[in-house]
Amino acid sequence: MDNVCEYILDKVDLKIKKSVGTIPQHYQEDVEQDIKEKICTSADKIKFEDVPGFFSFVEDQLGEWDNDE
Repeated sequence: MDNVCEYILDKVDLKIKKSVGTIPQHYQEDVEQDIKEKICTSADKIKFEDVPGFFSFVEDQLGEWDNDE
């Protein structure tokens, strides 16, 4: 799961730095580390094995819509 955490952090690192830049400088490093820690902790809880492919998802949704009529 470390790869997932690294991937997510790579994608949001710039946004984290930009957001942390709005708080007092002596808190910035601590807040940045806390945010990254919470992201990694949350990423570990995500189940990626059960994620359907695009076409499976669409077929499932179309089946549900057909049953609603």
